[in-house]
Amino acid sequence: FKKLPNGTDVGFHRNEWMWKGFYKFEPIRGHASQLQLKLTYADELSNETYVGLTDKDFRKNPYMRYDATQLDRMQWFRTSAVATYQLELSDTASLTVDVYRHDLTRSWRKVNGFRGASLFDVLTNPDSGRNQDWYGLLSGERSSTLSQDILMIGPNQRDFVSQGVQAVVRWNPQTGTVSHRVEAGARLHYDRIRRRHSEDGYRLQEGQLVPAGLPTTVTTFNEATALANALHVTDAVTWKGLNVTPGVRVELIQTDYSNLIPTPQGTFQTNSRFQAAVLPGVGVFQSLTNSLGLLAGVHRGFSPAVPEAANNTSPEKSVNYEGGARFTKGA
Repeated sequence: FKKLPNGTDVGFHRNEWMWKGFYKFEPIRGHASQLQLKLTYADELSNETYVGLTDKDFRKNPYMRYDATQLDRMQWFRTSAVATYQLELSDTASLTVDVYRHDLTRSWRKVNGFRGASLFDVLTNPDSGRNQDWYGLLSGERSSTLSQDILMIGPNQRDFVSQGVQAVVRWNPQTGTVSHRVEAGARLHYDRIRRRHSEDGYRLQEGQLVPAGLPTTVTTFNEATALANALHVTDAVTWKGLNVTPGVRVELIQTDYSNLIPTPQGTFQTNSRFQAAVLPGVGVFQSLTNSLGLLAGVHRGFSPAVPEAANNTSPEKSVNYEGGARFTKGA
């Protein structure tokens, strides 16, 4: 860390480590298998701000910080564990099973705005009307005198969990002059996010932030979860210089959302939905020479609606086309 001329700390530190190991089992009827475990941990503490700069200040010094951002700080922790089991089913078939869990906890304390003005408006038009006074507060050129001058600062706290199990079978049979690379898989996946955003009021006095003595305000407090089952199968069929890869993926997703801030009537907003999609596709590659080939493909695309969306919100779907040529020679 280092300090800017106004006393604001900048910089960051991060720790990361990973441990990986595997164990090979005695072959069963000549078929090998192994278990691999990977554990990772990372954390970061960085005095990062969410506030930008005016165009004039950016041209003068893109690394400068306003006095109002002196408390801005990001802190996060991440852990991950993945266990992978691989088994040779035969000379042409194999099974891979993954079990995984990832956790991320992050908190970003930052300036959200004034009680009487938007930071976006102030930074984009710092010289217009009342914005000159707001800009003077941001940069520490003047002190807070009115209730509208109070800066709202607080942490955006979020916790993430992502976990599941996945199994994939790969099979490479040969039928006459046609070879296949078949892959079939299934994944059961769960993820969750919990958001809690709050803020407190501060006055800027002679370049220093001083608590204004206002009660803490919780601006966002909600939780969203998703339970998804994904199934897929593909077969890359090769005959001479022609390769055709048809496939299909099925997505089955159950999402739930809860707003943990009660309404004026004392109730809580909740939302639950189920989404399903069948996503076919096919790709084709034709070799013309040892170095040149043509490719084409068409695939269905899918983006599910977010958990908090209204129930009449439809998932996004698309049809994606591609075509081109591929040239390779030597390295």
